[in-house]
Amino acid sequence: MSQNCFIKCLECGIKNQNTDYCSNCGVTINIVLKRRLESEKKIQKKIEEKQTKEPDKIDLFFQKALEHPNPVIRSFVNAVHSVWTFGAMIVGALIAMVIGVAAG
Repeated sequence: MSQNCFIKCLECGIKNQNTDYCSNCGVTINIVLKRRLESEKKIQKKIEEKQTKEPDKIDLFFQKALEHPNPVIRSFVNAVHSVWTFGAMIVGALIAMVIGVAAG
C-alpha cells in the first residue's frame, strides 16, 4: 500500500500528489530536495569563486621566484619560504598550546 502525499505549491496554490515539482508551474515543492539543490548551488559557486580568484601578491612572488633561472635566487627564496612556513607552524603550535592550557 503506497501512501499519498499532498503538497500545496507555494507559488500557484495547486495541490500536488506524490511529486517533487508542481504539475502546474514546475517549481520545486519538496522542501528536502529544494534545500539540497540550494546547498549544491552554494558549493558549486564557492568552487567557481575559488578557481577564478587571483592569487595574492606574496604567492605570485614566491611562484615566480621559485621558477627563476638563477639557482642562487631560487635557493635563497626556497630557504626564506621554508623559514616562513616553519615560523607559521611555531605560531600555530603556540596558539594551540595556550588554548590547551586554558582548557585545563
